[in-house]
Amino acid sequence: MDAISCQLWKILTNSGSFYGNFMALRPAMYCQIIINGINLMGVNYLLVLSAVYLFFSCGKCEEDQFGEKLELIVPINTTPSRDTFGIGDTLWIEAIFSKHIEVNNVSDKIRLDGFNFFTDLVITEISDTVENNSVHIDTIVKVGKLEYLPLSTLIVYPITFKEDQDSYSFMAGVSFKENGLYLINFNTDIGLFEYPNYEHPALYACEGNRRDQVIVKYKNQSTSIKNYSTLFRKTKVDYLLNLVDFDEYRNQGCITIIVL
Repeated sequence: MDAISCQLWKILTNSGSFYGNFMALRPAMYCQIIINGINLMGVNYLLVLSAVYLFFSCGKCEEDQFGEKLELIVPINTTPSRDTFGIGDTLWIEAIFSKHIEVNNVSDKIRLDGFNFFTDLVITEISDTVENNSVHIDTIVKVGKLEYLPLSTLIVYPITFKEDQDSYSFMAGVSFKENGLYLINFNTDIGLFEYPNYEHPALYACEGNRRDQVIVKYKNQSTSIKNYSTLFRKTKVDYLLNLVDFDEYRNQGCITIIVL
């Protein structure tokens, strides 16, 4: 028995790795194995081997251009773009963007109809050594919905974008009733995209193949390295200083403001 026939015998007898070994064969070697198999075992061998190859090949779908990890970029802006506000001043949160969503590190955009971004607005006061989640604010909503959701360790404000035929939009104002150093950011819990929490065609790289991870990042035109360095880094909250670098700050569309 020649070397290729010996390799064929190992593949056929090692059932635990049969599929991986068989599909990894180079086309030329696969053809030679078929020829050797016919010589050794007859035409029936060809039928069996071809059927197995077709079974495994047809069971694999071709992934789209976005791959197993989908990173969506959602534009959402805060205005006016300044560092200092007075009590009662309004910070506006605005978003209007096409349903053709930007994808990180991919030139193509993905069309998302009827998609839930699970966007949370998070506002905390960070001037002391402990992050204060119970801030006193007033809100006014002009487009979309803004809810209030107290969690065990955090208070968040879930945002629902208004969906039109070709776009999503949101607009709300926030005014602060107490002075302080405030961190404003946008966040999506990626666990909400996992099965069986949520279903949408965009969560699949191809039919039946759910993506490993879907992430939403937020792009705020008011986020800047200057704001990060001169205001956010003034906080005395150790874990914020240790865990939040500028990339993380930027990906959550963060701003830090002083309310006097």
